[in-house]
Amino acid sequence: MCAKIGVDPLASKKGFWSELLDVGDFYYELAVQIIEKRGVAMQTVTDDDVKRAVKKLSVLGEGFQLIDMEERTMIVTVPVVLSQDHSTILALAQTTGGMVNVSILARELQWDKKRSMLALNVLLREGMTWLDEQTSEPSYFFPSITLSGTYT
Repeated sequence: MCAKIGVDPLASKKGFWSELLDVGDFYYELAVQIIEKRGVAMQTVTDDDVKRAVKKLSVLGEGFQLIDMEERTMIVTVPVVLSQDHSTILALAQTTGGMVNVSILARELQWDKKRSMLALNVLLREGMTWLDEQTSEPSYFFPSITLSGTYT
């Protein structure tokens, strides 16, 4: 049966990831085959399933975390601990189509330029936002929000 689905239990070996996550290559390959074979008949993945899976990744360090934002939850996959300012910017970006700039932060949050730039520079450095300098004022786009269309 294993040969029919392309999984060789004798070739299974323990590697770094398999030891860390407590799975062998055999089970990983089997899981991939199950997903590929089931296709549309696959069980629906719920928000709770995703949240539990991300929490399981905590063994890998600070690079994976969940941030609750009103009606949505954002998965952050950068090795940085986000401050309240970063979370506030992400929440605001949810309402602006994924784009913010210093003027928007000043108007909506009453932040001064220094506070805005400190927070935005961390998000930029960590690759969470893209900088557009071709507008009258530099704008910061969050592709995870803009491209997914999950803004309100």
